[in-house]
Amino acid sequence: MKLKLPRAKKRLEIICDEVCELASDDDVVTDVGTDHGYLPIMLSEKIKSKLIATDISKSSLEKAIVLSNKHNTEVDCRVGDGLKIAPETTIASICGIGGTEIAKILSDINYHGKAVLQPVPTDKDLRQFLLDNNYHIKKDYVILNENKFYFIFVIDGKDCKNRYSQKDKFFGKTNLKNMSEDFILYLKSEVNRLKFLENFDITKMSEKSKEELKEKIKYYNVAKNILKKGK
Repeated sequence: MKLKLPRAKKRLEIICDEVCELASDDDVVTDVGTDHGYLPIMLSEKIKSKLIATDISKSSLEKAIVLSNKHNTEVDCRVGDGLKIAPETTIASICGIGGTEIAKILSDINYHGKAVLQPVPTDKDLRQFLLDNNYHIKKDYVILNENKFYFIFVIDGKDCKNRYSQKDKFFGKTNLKNMSEDFILYLKSEVNRLKFLENFDITKMSEKSKEELKEKIKYYNVAKNILKKGK
């Protein structure tokens, strides 16, 4: 039976492909916050690794169990928090939740394995956490799906110093290397969103607010410069 995917089909397919690229038969792949359980079913058609699906919501996990049974797939479904209930995990998929929450899930068990991460709504907090904690960032890029931008991080271990410039921290090293069509659209969106900064008066702001705004202005100017050079 063909799996009918939700509207975020492109996002799920890319996450699935990234997990498959990391996985071997001996791996244990855990989809954290699995919700309906689409990803484990997709993975079951492509890899032979053991598949675990976890969710803190019992009702969500019940939907995943029903879908898994419907498609006759072997997915070990567990109710609980993050990776704590799946300590055997060697590859984690943690997608569709906040970057701060993803960082907490990784920190809770000091996770050292491989992972595909997709924070919502922003990328910057998670990127800084990964850099601060020496996770090796293999890929770091943005995609456009159903008029929304999603950042995807692929990590393949810990205890590795990443060389990230300020520009890399702003926009992601893989984006700057590949200059994909989705990334260019993201830059245009960011420049349009922050265009008001060109005539913004910061003289009456507090010193803390001024510093924060100066960082935004720097971000805006770098984005404009990347677009200009890309033409």
